[in-house]
Amino acid sequence: MPITSVTSYVSTAAAVRQHWQSVNAARPTAPVILPDGMTLADFIALENGMNAAFDVIPAAAATQRQNSAALMIARNAFQPRFVKFNQAVRLYLSGTRFADAAPKVPAVAAGEEVFRDGARALRDAWADIDAATDISKFSPPLVLPNDNENGAVNYTLAQFNLDSQALMDDFSQEGSATLTATQKRRDRDALLPAMYAAIKMYRDTLILLLPKDSPLLETLPRLTPKAGTTPKPLDVSGVWDNVLGKARFTWPLWAGKDGEKLQVRGCLGAWKTEDEEIIADLPLDATHFETDFGLTAPGAIASFKVYIVTSTGNESGGKAVKIARPVLA
Repeated sequence: MPITSVTSYVSTAAAVRQHWQSVNAARPTAPVILPDGMTLADFIALENGMNAAFDVIPAAAATQRQNSAALMIARNAFQPRFVKFNQAVRLYLSGTRFADAAPKVPAVAAGEEVFRDGARALRDAWADIDAATDISKFSPPLVLPNDNENGAVNYTLAQFNLDSQALMDDFSQEGSATLTATQKRRDRDALLPAMYAAIKMYRDTLILLLPKDSPLLETLPRLTPKAGTTPKPLDVSGVWDNVLGKARFTWPLWAGKDGEKLQVRGCLGAWKTEDEEIIADLPLDATHFETDFGLTAPGAIASFKVYIVTSTGNESGGKAVKIARPVLA
């Protein structure tokens, strides 16, 4: 399979290694050595290093997804505290000097700074209310309904402070997991130019060394797909299905030639080819797919492509479809 994407480097390198082994077996007294001195053993070492870099990414990406989902769940749980506080201020403190104490409610998907500043403003206002001695018809402290306990009125400023710190911890853990996954991908990507150059040099060397009618030239792995073999991409549409609790994708039946399979890939947030992960392989006659990849929490966003992979080693993914799971009302 030629190189068509980041993920295809593994299979292309494996094909080159196997071909190199076959060539050396056919030339036992003259093993192939590339112009820069690279031997088969050197290539295998390069391949092993690249594969090792690929191998650590799934676990890092899974941890990133888990922490991203945990953070979104925490946001969904914490944001209503602002709503309850503001409702209580309007109900109990209308007409007092605290009537304008209600802070702005952050969006569920807001960033760390927005939540941190909002929590600080709410905490300061709540502390002022609890310390007040001049409020008629209301006796501090302010205590709110606790949605985590079926609405029991026992949610205090102290609990809010604990929940606020827990949310900041979730932001920190998600940020750390994202940095780790990003660095793992960068480590992988840093190895790809050397592999590309080695494969290209191997091909150029074999074309020079072997006779034009050599069967080994016929099986020489390609570096890039043959011109004109890129399949027409599928027209994929996707929506979030509240009943299924998953994103649902549909597309017309593929009617091209040389097809091998369909492959669904995805990533968190907006589409980034370097972040794509293989979610599933599908038969060519598939016309729909459902998944909660990257979307296990309300407010989460993930992007997807459905690739056509051909038997000639080419592929086409078309436009990415971004899915935003609705925030709980």
